[in-house]
Amino acid sequence: MNAINVAVYQGAGATARRTDANTDASGVFYAYVPEEPNARWQVGVVGIGCTSSIVDAECNYFGHFEPAVIIIDLPQVSDALTFTYVNP
Repeated sequence: MNAINVAVYQGAGATARRTDANTDASGVFYAYVPEEPNARWQVGVVGIGCTSSIVDAECNYFGHFEPAVIIIDLPQVSDALTFTYVNP
């Protein structure tokens, strides 16, 4: 799905580190994080653009994404991360 905002983040509050990426027309996103040995990051959907194919004319959507968050431990094999949109 296009125009989905995905955040890759570590920590919380003022010391949190985060980078965002948006999915392209085919639903693919790329996010770059600092190279650190043995770092744990969380990845989750944090926004939906009004140009996304899942929103209506008023920019509303009615489903949710699963899983809510994916935990990745770097370094790891660069497997694709998949979020599934569930429309009630």
